Amino acid sequence: MEQPRKPKGSPNGTGGQYDAAPAGAAGAPPACPPPGAVPDGDVFDGAVFSGADITHKSMPDTVFDDCEFYETRGFGGADLSGSGFNYCSFDLDRDDEAALFAQRGCTFDECRMWGGDGFVSYSRMSGRADATVVEFDDDGEEHPVVSFATPNDPHETPWLDEREMRHAGYGRLIEYADLARGVWRHTDIPCSPGSVITKRR
Repeated sequence: MEQPRKPKGSPNGTGGQYDAAPAGAAGAPPACPPPGAVPDGDVFDGAVFSGADITHKSMPDTVFDDCEFYETRGFGGADLSGSGFNYCSFDLDRDDEAALFAQRGCTFDECRMWGGDGFVSYSRMSGRADATVVEFDDDGEEHPVVSFATPNDPHETPWLDEREMRHAGYGRLIEYADLARGVWRHTDIPCSPGSVITKRR
């Protein structure tokens, strides 16, 4: 079977890299820092943090618009408290992803958390999160699979093993669960019945 085409914007994907109307001098693409470097500033639009180690970096109350964080490291040792991530793309290991979500007071607006056969579209405002798992067909077309949201009952107990999920009738969603952490994969949303919004499989 042919490998599904990676869409533009995916980690290691193909496609145009710059705006059709670039802002750089003489029509050149905007300047980017060297791979692995951490840019400075408190507002970033289209910045690339991929491959960077942000351990000990202090960037509280920073605005990140349409930025890339592929294989970025050190979220557990950075201060990003109060920052806003808008339309950003992430492809992180489990520990850095968990540390990102644990940053105090951060907001997320339609960010893409890449992993597996697609990505999770994730948003979080005022402490409440919602997420949709999106997968790709062989032609690279996006297909929403299932949606989750912060449960209304804050005391609802997350599932901790596959047997509990199957017993509750949610066995087909096991592949989207991070049962070791008690959350849905690539989110901080508790893995529980009250968090499942729609099932399309």
